[in-house]
Amino acid sequence: MFIQFISGAVEGGIIGGSFFYILVLLVGWNYFALQESSARQATVGKQAMNIIVADLKGNRISFEQATRRFVGKILAAIPFFASFLPILFTEKKAGSP
Repeated sequence: MFIQFISGAVEGGIIGGSFFYILVLLVGWNYFALQESSARQATVGKQAMNIIVADLKGNRISFEQATRRFVGKILAAIPFFASFLPILFTEKKAGSP
């Protein structure tokens, strides 16, 4: 119920859906960037699989590098959602079949 309230799905939700999406983005960024640049060099899931995040020399990455990785993940996902773009520009608001 709380998630529905802050996402604006319930009448009287906080700032429509914008607040929710910004919150999700900030929490995700902090989760990945802080954990991948930490001494453990991995998120919880990567630790479970014995995977570490390192630079080409095997050293721990900085917070800035981890932030670039996070932004890169988001940009890499954009082409997969391109088929939804016609919804914004067509009269019937229909996507690609």
